[in-house]
Amino acid sequence: MKRRLSMALPLIFAFVLTLLPFGLLEYNQHQRNSIHNEREITRWEQSAGNYMQLFRSLWSLEMQIARRFFLLNKSLSQYQKSDRIDADNFMAEIRRYFPPQFMPGHIYCGVVSSHTVDMFEGRDYTRIKQRFFKRILEGLCRDEKSYNSRELESLNASFRGAFGDVVDFELIRNYRSGKISPAVYEGKSVLLLWDSITMASGQRLIYLMIFSPKVIDRIGSMQLASSILGRRYSSVSSVLVPLRHADRKLQPIFDQYLDEEQRSRVIQCVNQLDEPGKSRDRLLPPGKFVNYNGLRIMREFIDYAVPYEIWVMSRGEPGSNYREPFISFVLRLFFYTAWILVFAQVLITGNPVGISLKTWLTLTFMVVGVLPLLVFYVAGLFHVDASAFRLEQEAIKDALQQLEEADTSGEELLTEYHNFCLRLENDPEWISAMTEWSQDSWNRAINALPAKFAKAGLSIDAAYVYPPNIASLSSCLYRFSESDYSESREHATFRIYGEWVNKAYFNISPQAMIGSEPELQMFRGRSGKEIMRYFISNRGDLEFVDFSEEKYFIYQNFLMKDSLVRNWYVFRISISRAFKRYLRESVSGLQNIFTDNIYAISEIKGSQPTIVLPAAGSSDERFISSRVGPLIELAAINRTSMVEQNDDHLMVVYPCVKSGPYILSNLVFFKNFRVRAYQKEIVLSYIVVLMAIPVLLIARLTAEYLVKPLQDVETGLTKISTEDDSQQLRLKREDELGRLSLAFDKMLDGIRERRNLGRFVSASLDRQVAMDERAGHTELEGRFGAILCSDIRSFTTLSERYPVRDIVAMLNEHLAAMSSCIKAQGGMVEQFVGDAIIAIFYGESLGEAAEAAVHAAVAMNEKHRQISELRAVAGQFAYAFGVGIEVGHLLSGTVKAGNRYEYLVVGDARVRAETLEAFSKKGMYTKIMVSEKVYALTRGLYDFVKSAEGDVYEMTDITGGRA
Repeated sequence: MKRRLSMALPLIFAFVLTLLPFGLLEYNQHQRNSIHNEREITRWEQSAGNYMQLFRSLWSLEMQIARRFFLLNKSLSQYQKSDRIDADNFMAEIRRYFPPQFMPGHIYCGVVSSHTVDMFEGRDYTRIKQRFFKRILEGLCRDEKSYNSRELESLNASFRGAFGDVVDFELIRNYRSGKISPAVYEGKSVLLLWDSITMASGQRLIYLMIFSPKVIDRIGSMQLASSILGRRYSSVSSVLVPLRHADRKLQPIFDQYLDEEQRSRVIQCVNQLDEPGKSRDRLLPPGKFVNYNGLRIMREFIDYAVPYEIWVMSRGEPGSNYREPFISFVLRLFFYTAWILVFAQVLITGNPVGISLKTWLTLTFMVVGVLPLLVFYVAGLFHVDASAFRLEQEAIKDALQQLEEADTSGEELLTEYHNFCLRLENDPEWISAMTEWSQDSWNRAINALPAKFAKAGLSIDAAYVYPPNIASLSSCLYRFSESDYSESREHATFRIYGEWVNKAYFNISPQAMIGSEPELQMFRGRSGKEIMRYFISNRGDLEFVDFSEEKYFIYQNFLMKDSLVRNWYVFRISISRAFKRYLRESVSGLQNIFTDNIYAISEIKGSQPTIVLPAAGSSDERFISSRVGPLIELAAINRTSMVEQNDDHLMVVYPCVKSGPYILSNLVFFKNFRVRAYQKEIVLSYIVVLMAIPVLLIARLTAEYLVKPLQDVETGLTKISTEDDSQQLRLKREDELGRLSLAFDKMLDGIRERRNLGRFVSASLDRQVAMDERAGHTELEGRFGAILCSDIRSFTTLSERYPVRDIVAMLNEHLAAMSSCIKAQGGMVEQFVGDAIIAIFYGESLGEAAEAAVHAAVAMNEKHRQISELRAVAGQFAYAFGVGIEVGHLLSGTVKAGNRYEYLVVGDARVRAETLEAFSKKGMYTKIMVSEKVYALTRGLYDFVKSAEGDVYEMTDITGGRA
């Protein structure tokens, strides 16, 4: 077991190394999860903010009714040309959008035919006073010019008689079409609404409905609003929490989407906040998202008439439902399973993992080298993801801000209008015309105004001129062709400002007026002096007028002549037309800057929004309609800005506050941010891969560098086992592997030398050296034998004349051939000295040893002749050699030189043999030189001739003794 555990230790190290990259990837996944959770929380906060905005807009009965009428009119507008509407169809549409608690108490409806109305009859249609309301509906559908003063007075009187003095026929017809108006009907407070719609078939439908405010109380209306919004925003719930100083009997009112656990936590939270010393406003600031006791809450005030505030909260934990990618789970499962199987295989079988050292080192270096790249890659991915998330957050922040700035940045346009009016008041010609008490003069001056405004790039809708009473001239209304007001509506506005101007005349120039100062009940106080001071102080300046959907500018001032007020004039400028061009330019500028976004302008007409930018039928217009259309419709009803976000884009709608009946929209594509982030991730991946390639190559080369000597040693040992000693390392390194290589090469040299010794030296000499080495013999022993010395003639000259490669080849061939001849006669090669050979011949007697040496010399001479013939045929250079032979007493034995053992032969015979070999240079025949002793012992075997040197004999014929 200990052995198996020791084999598992390297695997544990490898496991830890390979675990590090997975740890880095896990960290990166954790960071991505954090960004995802933040993104989900932001999305939830947007939904909760929209929920809160819509709730504050829809909780009242009036807004609930307005929303349902919007849906009703939208449904009716979708009828085809072939569809004809009747009483049953219209009632079915009403029931579709009005639940029982919101059904009108009285419904009067019909189809306009010429100047009459064909009233609908049937179930749920009111029959009481039908003739009276038919007359009212017929009056509402008629053209304003078709009334005479008596008819108009009669309709006003009838309307006031039915609905009290709060409203009259003209007010309802001119200003309250499609709007809810409070009234008194049959002694009870009611809500009145009328409208007409022209169907695609050409039918014109007109209706008037009366609602009782008591059909549903405020709490019930708020609960209904919560129910509707809860279906739209599935992640948001709301609680109506009693105000801190409200009746203690009041309890929180929950919507149906909160479970019991969340309800109990909310009650506990309310009780904690109501403890003495704690402040709701400090712990839960209104309009801000706060995490309190595990709940994400935003609280907001509703209305002074309601003893509740609303808490908006999440149904679950925002962003907590994120799941790990499947591929990450598969990789982790594969990783741990593979390592468990590896450990099990080692511990159970006891066999190591079959991976080579080179592979282990390569994998180790790869992991170590790739780890910094993985750190760089993970950090880069997190930076890219975080940057994309920051861009998304900045886009969310900027999207609404851009629209708000486009709405409120119209000060430049107002400045242009103001400067134009000031220039006009300094125009002597215009001043002269307007201060003449002549209506013809006014007509010429006023009728020239539209052209002057247009020349300055501006527009004007109407001009009102009010002379003082002493002028004996009537006030004049000039309604220009581009006015968006109907004639009756313009006259009503003209009369309103006429009353203001008359009141102002009595304040600043009473001598120009006849009669008594009028009393205006609409002003605060009997005389309205506070409002009148405001009206007079604003003369000569642009004034913004905001009556719900009706928004316009007025410029009013009076003109004097001879220190007397001559005329008071009012210019009415439609915000819708004035700002339409300006908004187009602003939004087009935004579109040119932020080309990835889609901006849109929608104009509200009777609660129905129409997209005016982008152009109708364009791809951007269709995309805005399909994606942002529902939000635009909600904004048209509720007049609140909303932000919604999904995985692909952000949708922002903003109803203009100062620029007229317009809704600005901004569609921000997150896909563009994520595509760019994805492209950066791809580039980062390419960089890491390109950097990893050299790392992998370096890891491989480093492993190769470390393992190659070991592989060469292994190869060398394998070859040595097959008697192949050609493998050599020759590594010039200063490390352990270099020393291993040097030791191996020395070992190989020794083996090669021993093998060469086996080739050139007799086996007996080899055995003798081995025996002496094992026995530890260190003294020389005396024996009688023959010494043969051989040497190549003029070897130095040959080495200088011919290439080294040829010399080495010749020498190897010569030494091998001569050694074989010596061994054949029982001789032993004692030593090679360059090109010289020293051989020993032992025998039972000196004669036997001398004969063996002489026979070897003859064989060597014959072998040399054969070699010379082959070299001549091959065109190689020729060479000669000589031999010297002597017999005598020899001292021989194994001598240790350092770490090496060498076999050494010394004695006078050796010296004499070397001297005889030197005499061979002067030889005339075979150049085999022997001493007188050798001659005496071998005489009769071969023919010799005595040399002139004295006791030196040269063999003359090599055939004698072998015949």
